[in-house]
Amino acid sequence: MGRHKMAPRISPNKSWEGAVASVAASVLVAGAYLWHFVPGVGVAQAVLLTVAANAAGQLGDLTESP
Repeated sequence: MGRHKMAPRISPNKSWEGAVASVAASVLVAGAYLWHFVPGVGVAQAVLLTVAANAAGQLGDLTESP
């Protein structure tokens, strides 16, 4: 669905639009979960943690692609 391919030779179906949508969805879901269920985690910390975890997951996926 995305027009701007991230790494077409490594993973032809990954797009920058998908990466941004993935980060946004993870911030909404995991950020809200952390903020609500983990005591002592503020909103900013929850957002930063989810963005970092999502970025690490996407980079790991790209490095594992054939």
